[in-house]
Amino acid sequence: MALGWEEWVTTYFPRATSAPFAERHRKLWEWFDALEPGRRPRARIEAWPRGGGKSTSVELGIVWVGEKLSRRFALYVSATQAQADKHVQSIATRLEFLGRGRSVNKYGISQGWKVDLLRTDHGFNVMAIGLDAASRGVKLEDFRPDLIIFDDVDGRHDSELTIAKKIEAITETIIPTGSTDCAVLFVQNRIHSDSIMSMLLDGTADFLLRREVFEEPAVIGLEYESIVTENGREYRITGGKPTWAGQPLETCEAQMNDWGRAAFLREAQHETDAEEDGLWQRARDIDPFRIRPNSHPALYRIGVAIDPNAGEGGDAAGIMVGGVYRVGHQLHGVLLEDCTVDGGPRAWAEEAVAAYHRHGADVMVAEKNNGGEMVAITIGTVDGAPPVKLVHASRGKLTRAEPVQSLSENGQLHHAGVFVELERELCTWAPGDPSPNRLDAYVWLWTELILTGAPGIMIGRA
Repeated sequence: MALGWEEWVTTYFPRATSAPFAERHRKLWEWFDALEPGRRPRARIEAWPRGGGKSTSVELGIVWVGEKLSRRFALYVSATQAQADKHVQSIATRLEFLGRGRSVNKYGISQGWKVDLLRTDHGFNVMAIGLDAASRGVKLEDFRPDLIIFDDVDGRHDSELTIAKKIEAITETIIPTGSTDCAVLFVQNRIHSDSIMSMLLDGTADFLLRREVFEEPAVIGLEYESIVTENGREYRITGGKPTWAGQPLETCEAQMNDWGRAAFLREAQHETDAEEDGLWQRARDIDPFRIRPNSHPALYRIGVAIDPNAGEGGDAAGIMVGGVYRVGHQLHGVLLEDCTVDGGPRAWAEEAVAAYHRHGADVMVAEKNNGGEMVAITIGTVDGAPPVKLVHASRGKLTRAEPVQSLSENGQLHHAGVFVELERELCTWAPGDPSPNRLDAYVWLWTELILTGAPGIMIGRA
């Protein structure tokens, strides 16, 4: 092509370059531009902050190599098929803008211009695949992918089993389908300390061993404080240098206040160790006292605690099940199940009642701040519903949570297995952060079962 990559992208897609390129943008574009047929480069691992122009840069980079035909078949891989399809449709829009037509057979019928497959009239192909559908394999006539993009394959709440399944799909189904000169790009943020991206960045991943790594946060030397304004408490960034003009300190400050401190540090700063910056610390409060399921002594009292939500489409409703036993004069608690569910009141009410009977519980406690007396009424509509003890959060969350955290630190609370989502909430939440659902239910459970019983009102059938 007559134009270089920078002139090309600023000429045809000026809105994508309204802010000057950051170092990460240039390095990625240079990688795309250097691709040559027949030459296999080292895998490129790019850790970018959320909001840092990742998807736009990757999609345009694919269009660029397609225009040059330095690659013929790009495979776009995301955690889900729906995610991957959206990226491919964005690429389709850009190809159409450049005037690229669709590949047709001898009968004039399009050979592929669908939500998950693009085939142009000049021989470039793009396919979308989600790791949730990777078992179907990758095939396009005699073509083998010569460019594989892994974008947002990690999920915030991926369990160890989910991560293992994703790695299996990546290493046994997707990467082996690549051509001998296949170029591989893995791009997203760290998400959490056990994510696939974290493994690639830290060198613990046993695949894509010939890789180059680049990691850049939104702000270098970030400094911030929590302040109280006339509108309430908020965060203010007091220092640091933004890595991209398109994501300045003002934008980062707004993101911190919108997402919450812990989420911003994780999503934009790659600070997955912020999980150990919460009220709970995994290495101190959880891991040393973890037990195997069904290995605990007999439990003499079992409870179900609910942090309800108000309706469909909102936050999940936290539901925790646990029981207690005695060691001398000291009570110990065992977390048995995290039954947290998405959905409206009917969904969490049914799940809570089912958990109550599944574990042979003795008490059900629910916070009434979000729904009032309707919480008890909703539970009462479920067949077999027990009486429910409604509790009111009259004190701040820190005041309620600190005594339960002390129980954990003292070795009195035991998790029967690994509760990934709950433990991340416990180890991420700091005073002033948005209220997590599982943590709330967890606090109410142990307040009821160990800390003298939560003051409340019993409602329901005796």
